[in-house]
Amino acid sequence: MKTGNKKLVVVAVILLMAISIGYAALTTTLSINGTANIASNSWNVHFENIQTTTGSVTPTTAPTATGTNTTSLTWAVSLAEPGDFYEFTVDAVNSGTINAKIAVNGINKSPLTTTEDTYVNYTVTYSDNTAIAAGDTLAKNGQSGSTKTMKVRVEFDPNITAEQLNALTEPLNLTLNYSVNYVQD
Repeated sequence: MKTGNKKLVVVAVILLMAISIGYAALTTTLSINGTANIASNSWNVHFENIQTTTGSVTPTTAPTATGTNTTSLTWAVSLAEPGDFYEFTVDAVNSGTINAKIAVNGINKSPLTTTEDTYVNYTVTYSDNTAIAAGDTLAKNGQSGSTKTMKVRVEFDPNITAEQLNALTEPLNLTLNYSVNYVQD
């Protein structure tokens, strides 16, 4: 074959390949069919149903949790003598459509001063006295486990010494806060 013919064959092969690729690109059909349903979701984790335990002292300010997504309580109480206590239960409720869990470092109880800590026992547990911990879950609304009852107790320590009691010149007036930060599970 002559050099001119070789060039013509090469050009013809390249032209044939370009036409084939162009034809394939123009005639390829990609069909994607499907159905997608997007359900509306809601986040609604809150405290409700605050119940004072029988035998508790009357609070100076009762605990309140109002509004949607409120998982924080504030209250005030005066404890005058050893054995006085204020205790209440509160339901943590998930009324939303997303499972929730307590965040890492999501349990916040107002700290006591050094003096208050000497005279007061301040605890928060579930109503069955088990510990509340990060990672504890609340199932979404309508499922078992969407409500958990917590018990909050502040008590004038009944085991303080006479010397400690004599050093206390006035009732213990406490303003306390308890909150739980829930996140999506």
